[in-house]
Amino acid sequence: MKDQPLAVTLPIADWALIDGTLNGHGALASFADPALSKRVLPIRQAVWAQVPGWPDTGATPDTWPPEAVCTVRMDRTQWELVLDALSAAEPISQLISEDEWLPRDQRALHSVGATRSREIAADLRNALRHTEQER
Repeated sequence: MKDQPLAVTLPIADWALIDGTLNGHGALASFADPALSKRVLPIRQAVWAQVPGWPDTGATPDTWPPEAVCTVRMDRTQWELVLDALSAAEPISQLISEDEWLPRDQRALHSVGATRSREIAADLRNALRHTEQER
């Protein structure tokens, strides 16, 4: 059951945040855990292949229509890596948002990122639980 794909539909903007989080998570892991780092890019590439026009359009979260959604299919282990990356990024973003040396707009952006990471992780956990219960 763990290696059967689980499909989750989510806003493109949420996947864009996840994609960026995975990129950072993989970069940081390359120093401490190269094996983890090597698992990140294939996940990102697999999702790029599932979302028409991603990332070739040059689109950013701000340029996709707000109602745009994507359905992402990954196995449970891959979803767990996504949840781990979001969980690791949230406190870092929160800490950066409190750095008084940064301009206010950058602090606000990191604060929003921390909040969205937490919300997206909760939404994904619920969606995955619901998907697994339907089986």
